[in-house]
Amino acid sequence: MCRGILLIKECALIGQSMTAKTTKDSAISISMFYSQCALSLKTRYGEQRPKKFMNLMKTASVFPSLTKRQVSRKHLRKISDRTALQSADNAEKFITKRKIDSFESLANFTADKEQRYQELETVHLSKGQKLNRLKELSKMYALFAPIQATYKESQSLKGFAKMKFDKEHKDSLSKYPELKERMQSLLQNGEKIMPKQWKAEIQSLQSEYDSIGKEQSKTATELAYAEVISYNKKNLERELQNESRQHNRQQNRTKRREEEI
Repeated sequence: MCRGILLIKECALIGQSMTAKTTKDSAISISMFYSQCALSLKTRYGEQRPKKFMNLMKTASVFPSLTKRQVSRKHLRKISDRTALQSADNAEKFITKRKIDSFESLANFTADKEQRYQELETVHLSKGQKLNRLKELSKMYALFAPIQATYKESQSLKGFAKMKFDKEHKDSLSKYPELKERMQSLLQNGEKIMPKQWKAEIQSLQSEYDSIGKEQSKTATELAYAEVISYNKKNLERELQNESRQHNRQQNRTKRREEEI
């Protein structure tokens, strides 16, 4: 018997009730979990299985339709295109590549990846804030630089030449006090205007930011797969238990009718 959280008995004959039991120490591989559930449903209902089990069959063989109503999870909500998550082949590759052979190992994998995701999110946020500030500084400097150059040119002139220059550049010179104040308000702790250094830092930070973002996105996708698989397990367990209870109630009603007769 394979190890995992849920143990599902195989259903060998059409008409047998499909039952499931759990034990604290028992386990079953994820791949067998899916295959046993799919096989049991097909064995019991064949091609004429009730409509209410159609989605369950889909869940067992591939993945369910991933709507917010069905799976409202932290990382799944970050995936805009969920088509890949509904592929049985992709699910198999995901489990095999990461050597996830039980729901216990899936839980451990999820915990490790969640910790890594939080680390990436913290670093990504920090670098993003610094990157945005440097971009804001560079953008402000691009507005301030030509006005500052005009102001310095005006200050270097005297007499008639200055009067003529100031008249020709009246609009630019009038903007200088405001732009200077805005530029200085962005500088921190005696920071100086260093546009070349800002540009170099932006290029370096942008590369790091994008790299972390890609790893974060990959990690979120892995966690979304884990969320879907965990959801499928819970959904199948619930559906199988409901079906088993319905079957038992039907048997009890039949038994009572036979006793009355």
